[in-house]
Amino acid sequence: MPAFVSKNIYKVVAKFAPVVSNDILLRHGGKYLLLKRTGVPCKGLWWTPGRRLRKNERITDAVHNVMKEEVGIKKIKIKKFLGVFEVFAKPGKFGQKDIHYVSFSFLAEPVGKFKVKMDFQHSEYDFFKKAPKDSHPFVKKIFSLAKNKDFRVALPILCRVSG
Repeated sequence: MPAFVSKNIYKVVAKFAPVVSNDILLRHGGKYLLLKRTGVPCKGLWWTPGRRLRKNERITDAVHNVMKEEVGIKKIKIKKFLGVFEVFAKPGKFGQKDIHYVSFSFLAEPVGKFKVKMDFQHSEYDFFKKAPKDSHPFVKKIFSLAKNKDFRVALPILCRVSG
């Protein structure tokens, strides 16, 4: 599996460029999984599982990896690509004024039985029918798109160019 860049390099990247990430809204029994963040950005807000993409990690592979690594759900099915979103948050992760994410967002469902096992980034989890008031506007937006049965957007096509 591709590795993350070092913390020092990530600080520089986050200061000068958008961070490419993915966010996954997991639906189970008509409700959606959210996690309460313990760190900045968005400390204390409800958020989706997600993280930055690793170099050479395909976007859809990252969706599966996030669910395993961040919440312990080993098998999911991607149901819908919700779109690409710009997310701006204050303060930034490393004391910067702000941070800018470009998020590939997905709706997914667990396959079979599962148990949520949070990592260090979250204090609690819950399943919600609608986005709670103490969630970021981005989370509220993807909730509305996930519930819209007619909403469809195409996933960007993988294209490798050599030479």
